[in-house]
Amino acid sequence: MRRALITGLACLASFTARADVAYLQLQASTNLASGWDPVPLRASDITSSGLVSIPLPAGMSNAFFRMGINIMEEPVPPVNVGVRLTYFYAEGGGDPALAPNPHSIRQAVSADGLNFSNEVEIFSANDLVDPDVFPIAPSSYGLLVTDHAVSRLVYARSPSISGTYTNAGGSFPTNTTQSGTIDMDGTFRVFASGIFAHNFHPATGVLETNRIAGLGLTASQIGRTNGICADPSVVRLSDGRYRMFFKYAPFGGSPREHELWHITSTDTSGSAWDTHSAVYITNGSVPGAVRDGQNLLLYFVSLDFLLSPNDSLAAGVSTNEGTSFTFYPVFYEGAPISGAYDPSANLLGE
Repeated sequence: MRRALITGLACLASFTARADVAYLQLQASTNLASGWDPVPLRASDITSSGLVSIPLPAGMSNAFFRMGINIMEEPVPPVNVGVRLTYFYAEGGGDPALAPNPHSIRQAVSADGLNFSNEVEIFSANDLVDPDVFPIAPSSYGLLVTDHAVSRLVYARSPSISGTYTNAGGSFPTNTTQSGTIDMDGTFRVFASGIFAHNFHPATGVLETNRIAGLGLTASQIGRTNGICADPSVVRLSDGRYRMFFKYAPFGGSPREHELWHITSTDTSGSAWDTHSAVYITNGSVPGAVRDGQNLLLYFVSLDFLLSPNDSLAAGVSTNEGTSFTFYPVFYEGAPISGAYDPSANLLGE
């Protein structure tokens, strides 16, 4: 296989007084004018003398390279919201769901919602993705996480939200995955990709097989015709209505084409969605939302180099319960977070 040996690239960057981290991204194009695409690098692509040596695709006759520079500062949010963030952790590139087993579910905490620290593992098993932690009762917490190898949910419990969770068994229909759980006036409901809603009984771990009419959502209901709505996260608004955040994924599309949306219930009963309220937010994937008064934080997987140079997490901060957002990187111990996917969030103190 032919390889390109890159011996030097000129880069000029002006650093502000608060600059914390500079990220360099190798990009390639075949025509200089457009089509600059990121070039993933592996450790094996760096030679002992510090040169970059990358394989060229078959048939490529010419290529131009440049280095993108992203100077990132620790984010300063407009409001401070204490958050405990739960996520699936995987190292390395490629599809994180295919990372070596066992898969680790972890938590980190933040006093302002954007700068995190104190990561701990709370659960691990093979093939886990998409965790969701929810309070059941005082000193009782549940964790629903997807086993993507068999397309089924796994249920675990802990007496502490930040403690080690133990598999609690339960009964779940097949092909029920990527869930968000919320207590809707005493009835626990699990929203799963599709989107479908089911009643859930935390004491026994039984997820009812019947789907709740009115709480499902298809792509056609938001004006899309060739894709799926998935990865729901539901919060209760201050007026008693419910707002669901979710991704739309076009069939056959890449993760860069995933879109984040939200939709609001018709009333405080939370029995149906007002399809006229569906709103596109931004491109991204696998949202997890948490609300504190008028402040709402929306965490999601971002492939935007300016927000998430590690293709990990970013956050939208809203001061009007999700009507509008300002977007920020998510930092862990002074640098953009890496290896974290499929976020769900709880307020500190829950």
